[in-house]
Amino acid sequence: MAEKGDSDNLSYSQLHAGDEFHALCCTRCAKDKKNKPSVKYCTVCSEYFCKDCLITHDSFPVMSKHLTVDTYTDGQSSRTTEDKMYAVPTEFCPYHPLKVIDMYCRSENVVGCSVCFNLEHKFCDDIHYITKYVVDNAPQQTIHSAYQQLSETAKNINGLQTKFDKYDKDFERSKAECKQEINQYRKEINDTINDIEKRTLAELETKYNRCKQYNNKQNVAIQDMKSDLKRYLCDLVSEQVNLAQKFVLAIMGQRLVQQSEEMQSRSVENQTSVLKFSRSTEILAFLLNILTLGMLSSPENQNTMETDSRVKQTRQPTPFTTTTTTSKTTKSTATSTTTTSGATGSNIGTGNIRVVKQQSKKQGLYKVVNKSRYNMVQSGDSDTCTILSSCVTNSGDIVLVDSVNYKIKLVHSKTYNIISSLLFDARPWSVCNVSSTEVVVCLLNNTIQFVSTCNNLVVTRSLSMKHACRCITVSKDRMYICDDTSLYIYNMNGTLINTIKEIISGYEIYSNIWDITISDDHNMIHIVDFNKGVITLDMNGKICWEFSGKVLVGARGVCTGGSGNVIVCGLRSCNVIMLGHNGDYKGEIVTQQDGVRCPHTVCFDVTKNKLYVGCLNNNITVFTLE
Repeated sequence: MAEKGDSDNLSYSQLHAGDEFHALCCTRCAKDKKNKPSVKYCTVCSEYFCKDCLITHDSFPVMSKHLTVDTYTDGQSSRTTEDKMYAVPTEFCPYHPLKVIDMYCRSENVVGCSVCFNLEHKFCDDIHYITKYVVDNAPQQTIHSAYQQLSETAKNINGLQTKFDKYDKDFERSKAECKQEINQYRKEINDTINDIEKRTLAELETKYNRCKQYNNKQNVAIQDMKSDLKRYLCDLVSEQVNLAQKFVLAIMGQRLVQQSEEMQSRSVENQTSVLKFSRSTEILAFLLNILTLGMLSSPENQNTMETDSRVKQTRQPTPFTTTTTTSKTTKSTATSTTTTSGATGSNIGTGNIRVVKQQSKKQGLYKVVNKSRYNMVQSGDSDTCTILSSCVTNSGDIVLVDSVNYKIKLVHSKTYNIISSLLFDARPWSVCNVSSTEVVVCLLNNTIQFVSTCNNLVVTRSLSMKHACRCITVSKDRMYICDDTSLYIYNMNGTLINTIKEIISGYEIYSNIWDITISDDHNMIHIVDFNKGVITLDMNGKICWEFSGKVLVGARGVCTGGSGNVIVCGLRSCNVIMLGHNGDYKGEIVTQQDGVRCPHTVCFDVTKNKLYVGCLNNNITVFTLE
């Protein structure tokens, strides 16, 4: 027996050894040395409550909203002293925040709340209420194993964190090094451009000094001549000069007159020989076709990302359309590279090249496998959308000439939404691809406008011609421009190289030209004449073959099929036909029964086998071919 006063040294279990003991007793009662069975567990207070204490707990308005769960009991008392180990889960479900995770599926080894199990595990056979399961199965081994796995994972995560901390430092260092290298490269470029500028200015100074010396020399000669003229005139009329002397002066004066006439003639020839500067267009053209100073490699996928070409850009349609109005005087910049496209006037040149899949020569006729139509009307259009010309850009987007509304429109190749538009002062008539970032447009005011297609449509430079510009195509740094009856060949700076109008005197090749393109092998020029059909020339202007007939009435648009074939549309025959590379008739690709009426333009995307047909009815029709 313990002596009086020793009760303070006894344990709780010894004091209540004779009482019925409950493992999940009420937390509040346990503080008063009472052992009452709990009926609820409050997940917010993290305490067990007996019936009496639960009434007190719920009497407070704030606490009455706490989430409480039933405590499990099998109706038997427990003699364990582990009364502080809770047998009710307190983790809330991440999918149903008001529910506690209290269910366990042993077959799938997952836990969840009652709502989760009701929705996802209703057909499972091995489902348990967690509170009862831990009492019946003693999951200490599972807890211990999970603890070991989590400890190992924590070590691994800490190591990974250390590794990424090192990566951050390495990235900061490599960024600084890249920035330093970029700045150094930019300095070298600036130094090179400064050297070019110095040499150009030195050349200017040399030519100026040479011209200045020549002018000074001429001024001295003029002064001497003026002095001789004055003396001869005075002596020829002077009574003090004898006749023989006057005769000598007269003969010498005639020679002086001849010298004066020669001097005046030279001055007339040289009166326009002032100093002029012509830009080297290749420099700006090159800069316009790159995005960055070099290439950056990233460890994200261990693949090198080329950033020095605009070809990498993938244009996404914007929810709005931008419209730009060109000024009447456009700053002259330049580009002189050409690319591949199946569109009208878009061919492989010496500049950036659109990579296309290799295609064997198409022997048979293309067939339509799918057709869709898209409206090209834009807010601000004053009249029906009239599509007179079209081409495919390197990114696969389509540029349309809406002549009546004085616009060209850039259309996304997948959604067929209008990405951007450009408003001109004069009606545009024809468009073709020039490079990976540029197209060229013919206007009815006898000008050629080069337009950037990088983001929004923006004019980069302009050329004025001395003739009408009905249609245009570009190949190998040459522009082929037609008016109604003639073909003009220019370099990319606008210098005329050749004119082809007739082969035999009196015989006109053309009567009403509408469109032009270059063959896939760049050896022939295909010209569409409204009255005469298709006329194909070699690069020397000799006729290779011609095609006309009832199947092609009112020829308007032409493009190549990417395999040597020629695709032409007929305005009055309401069809699109295909010709072989030698002019042999393959057949009709599209007819009026396909919903095409009065087609004005065709362009073909060889990478997607898509044919774009433009008419006068606000729409473009897209045909997928095979």
